[in-house]
Amino acid sequence: MSDAPHTLALCRWIQAKGGRAPALVADGLVVDHDLICEDGYTALGGVRLVGAQIKGELRFDNVVLFNENGVALAAASLTVDRDMWFVRSTARGEVAFVGARIGNSLDFTKADLANLGGMALDLESVRAARLVLMPAHDPFGGVDLTNAEVGRLYDDLSGSVRWVRASPLLLTGFTYGAFGDDTLGDSHVKVRARLRWLRRNQHGYTPQLYEQLAAAYRRSGRDDAARRVMIAKEWRRRRRLNPVGKVWNLLLWAVVGYGYRAGLAALWLGALVGVGTWAFDSAHRRGDLVPTAASVPEFQPAIFALDTLLPIVRPRATARVAGPRRRIAVVLGHDRVRLDPHHSGGCRGG
Repeated sequence: MSDAPHTLALCRWIQAKGGRAPALVADGLVVDHDLICEDGYTALGGVRLVGAQIKGELRFDNVVLFNENGVALAAASLTVDRDMWFVRSTARGEVAFVGARIGNSLDFTKADLANLGGMALDLESVRAARLVLMPAHDPFGGVDLTNAEVGRLYDDLSGSVRWVRASPLLLTGFTYGAFGDDTLGDSHVKVRARLRWLRRNQHGYTPQLYEQLAAAYRRSGRDDAARRVMIAKEWRRRRRLNPVGKVWNLLLWAVVGYGYRAGLAALWLGALVGVGTWAFDSAHRRGDLVPTAASVPEFQPAIFALDTLLPIVRPRATARVAGPRRRIAVVLGHDRVRLDPHHSGGCRGG
């Protein structure tokens, strides 16, 4: 077929022959312009476009493809130079684009996809500049995005319709450059929704999925969202660890957020310095701070607590903590407070 009008006339002719055409088999078809099927075209038995080459756009708009428990649209290794539309259309059976190459958009806006007991949408190893997944309702059946690669993903996980509710959902190896809806809605809700999306992957925990999501957020300038994703990755990983590893993983999460929330370390340090200050001051007032040198400086509990936690300097003289506060001092790092013998003054019990 050499031009768009002839292609459009073919679809209308099939519809006019009885409204429910038999399966259209067009494997290896080469179309120099557009291939368009629209306005109520119905194919009973499905459509095959395996290995077809469309040098313009391929459009299914307001059509019905019916091959229940089979393949409603077989388009493996399809090549479309421009856009591929399956919009406002219904498929009963699998829609399969395995290995397809789409120059611009692969669009499933308001698509009605159902294949009970199998894959409703198979996009394994697809390559497209844009992927639009905004179906009319949650797909009935699975969605396979294994090893698919798209430049930008357009979807909406905050609405009532979410393609990620498909079961099974296969995401291993799925890569994308950015999201088309980064500016929509509350960013925190979006991050939570996408983390739930990753948890639904049928193959379970896959580090690549979290790293891919974090990279997409970083490219869009959302570094905080990227950190949240990486923290979620490490938290999810703990399920695979042995008991000791789980304890260590929990400690890293609580203290520094796996290294992605360094500010937590400062909060912990401040809390420990506060506890140490109280412990040393109480020991000093009760007379439980026992100097181990003849000449010691004036007692400063906050400085001694900080020095115990961060031993930057190493004075030679110390004061040993006795009494009930000794256990707290040991927990902080040592039961001896380092003092400078060249500083005049005393360490007095009171």
